[in-house]
Amino acid sequence: MRGVVIVGDGQPANDMIGYGAVGRWEFRESWHLGLAFDSVTFDYETPYRVLGIDSVEEVDPSNEFTRINVLIERRYERPGRIWFWTAGVGFASIDVGANAVGTTPGRQSFEIATSADDETHFIVGGGLRRSFGRHWALEAALTLEHHTTDYQLTDLVSGATGSLGSQTPYGMTPGIQLRVLASRVQNQRSGLWHGSCFTWSGTIADSESVRTRVAFAGDKEIPNQGG
Repeated sequence: MRGVVIVGDGQPANDMIGYGAVGRWEFRESWHLGLAFDSVTFDYETPYRVLGIDSVEEVDPSNEFTRINVLIERRYERPGRIWFWTAGVGFASIDVGANAVGTTPGRQSFEIATSADDETHFIVGGGLRRSFGRHWALEAALTLEHHTTDYQLTDLVSGATGSLGSQTPYGMTPGIQLRVLASRVQNQRSGLWHGSCFTWSGTIADSESVRTRVAFAGDKEIPNQGG
């Protein structure tokens, strides 16, 4: 499992916290395909300000998104460490919470309703991974994402409308990962077994939105003991 922390610029959020899991498969030497799932909850920060409305108190509804990511990773192994870069695309479904309800300084009420389309997230990153022991690794990486955000906002009282568009979060991603399951596929030409693994990992990030992530799959050649 991995934790996810994304810190944004407040439109639509400045902090997003959740969890996820990622699995990776080595399809050729030093190249891996991955599939990840994330579930994230975040405060939908002051949506009334998008419509130019002031409030006597801050009102932050809660939204969620679930995301499936498909990624590719290239590794450059060195003694005791692995440099890597990764690129992928995520498909996120947005669950908008309750309407933002409040009162202006002039004692007028407002109720902001929001509709949100599904989003596509384009993700690139790179960093360094170091293992300790057979099953653990530490990782630090830089990431850059682009989210095709499309929020449509309407004040049900005044009829005012507005929108929020695409955002580009970025940040650093330190983490720790546990390799929990390995499947071995025989390389007939070399007579060696290669470990491909499913990983549970942790994540952290920073951004215009910021985001972090932890993931490591330290595949290792193991001499074939026969069979």
